[in-house]
Amino acid sequence: MIHKAGQKPAAPPLQLSHRRPEALALVIVLWASALWVVGTAGPLDRFGTLKGTDFSQFYVSARLVATGHPADLYDWATYTHVLANQVPGPEGLLYLPVYPPVLALLLAPLGLLPYLFALATWTAISAAAYLAAGTWLVAKVPGLRRDPVSAGLLLIAFPAFQQLLLYGQVSALAMLLVAAGWRGWTTGHNALAGVALGALVFKPQMLCLALSASLLAPGWALIGGAAIAIAIELLGTGLLLGPDVYWGYAETLRRMLAHPGAFEPKAEQIQSLRGFLLALGGDSATTTVLFVAGIVAVLLLARQAARRAPTPDVAFAVIVVTGLLVNPHLYVYDLVVLLVPLALVTGWLASTPLSSRAVRHVGLAVLLLYWLPLVAPALGLLHVQLMAPAMLWLLWLLRQVSPTPATAGR
Repeated sequence: MIHKAGQKPAAPPLQLSHRRPEALALVIVLWASALWVVGTAGPLDRFGTLKGTDFSQFYVSARLVATGHPADLYDWATYTHVLANQVPGPEGLLYLPVYPPVLALLLAPLGLLPYLFALATWTAISAAAYLAAGTWLVAKVPGLRRDPVSAGLLLIAFPAFQQLLLYGQVSALAMLLVAAGWRGWTTGHNALAGVALGALVFKPQMLCLALSASLLAPGWALIGGAAIAIAIELLGTGLLLGPDVYWGYAETLRRMLAHPGAFEPKAEQIQSLRGFLLALGGDSATTTVLFVAGIVAVLLLARQAARRAPTPDVAFAVIVVTGLLVNPHLYVYDLVVLLVPLALVTGWLASTPLSSRAVRHVGLAVLLLYWLPLVAPALGLLHVQLMAPAMLWLLWLLRQVSPTPATAGR
């Protein structure tokens, strides 16, 4: 290309291949360490912790449904008895049923298996859901599709993916639904996007994503789709397990709201705006007031960022990041959902010249958010939380990016 005298050449787009060495190093370190931790005989890892420790709560609920005792899902005495007798964990292992019965019904087939076999099966399903969502993103986002090798390495190396599998959590299902919501959003099928985001009701705190979408881009199709998905999941579960199961769940919710600290033994690990405020001021009325005020501020900032988004992909990324920021109960394994907006913004950066300071800084914010899940657990022990400030920084930078003829279309 020939440039006129005095005219600077256009800055090239982001090159994914520049990230290959660090991605490959992360793959080796993360997965070698994970295999070392769980590479022991029996149910306990090298640190004496139950393998897939969070999965134990889902397993007990699934077993109660599979063995014909859904009415006991929220009977704490029965639940802890099954936990002690069916889960081969260390003495004193304690979880309480806090998830809605939808999830117990979904995982019920796993309740027929011994714990370790159920965990292995769920780990495979969870990994498959995560990789399916990530592969979908790579295939459909032009900026990622041009370098599938680098994009694939970054997908496998994302630190939150390792944490997801080690804990045995269910957030990969949420990621898959968010990816489906993105496709509905960017193809003009807002009802489909709403259905996908409403289906997150199995993990209620993730409904913040549906709320974010409804507030930042209100529309009857999206709101109606979300309402339909929520109704189908809840009513269908009630019909299959009996309506009384919701009375037990309602009582559990009442106990949680009355004593939230008792159900958050690791509040310092919460990665959202609420976690940031808890790290600063502890669980207090002041923290709650600041959290509510912060939600309003985040929504106002995000509304401007979404309106100025250079592409529909970036607009959806703003919606997801906002929903995660205001999520009151966001842990490091839940950050697999963050990979969706990070991939969408990275795809845009790989397709547009890095011609302004704001755009270049967006790349830095994405890189920071990609790495932070690696150190988030250690930072939590120090009562320092950087994930929320980093997400806020990304929203602030996207607010400063103006659509241009080169980036406004798909």
